[in-house]
Amino acid sequence: MTARFLSDDRLWPIVVQVAEGLQDMALHARMLSAWDASFQRGAGIVMLRIYLDSAALEHASGVAKATKAWMQAGAAEAIRRHVTAMPIVVPPSDYETMRDLDVFRVFGVRGGIFPHLDEACAWLRRAELPAPDPAIVAGIIDPR
Repeated sequence: MTARFLSDDRLWPIVVQVAEGLQDMALHARMLSAWDASFQRGAGIVMLRIYLDSAALEHASGVAKATKAWMQAGAAEAIRRHVTAMPIVVPPSDYETMRDLDVFRVFGVRGGIFPHLDEACAWLRRAELPAPDPAIVAGIIDPR
């Protein structure tokens, strides 16, 4: 399997970010650039992050250090200023170990960890936030 990262903003203000496979430094740099581009578009972003497999949740060498530097260089404040919510979808097999992650504590915005896309979208609807149709997101993830 080839690792991949994509960021799609066609549903703006919803940004769909998808990671699959171990994210090397090049893919991680693309992700950070995608975040920066979203910040430039304005506030009210719903950052829907989707990890398709366990490998996408792992940190390749250097990724944690690069992320920390990016956050300290202003991204932490930009996230709080521009992002309204951050639902994070993880593989069901990883949900139990990740479900207690406090998105607000880590990023300073509302969010949650979900084992399925449908649940993340339902959470957005309950919070009266922009929520995508899961079928449209599925087409972004796998455009075949």
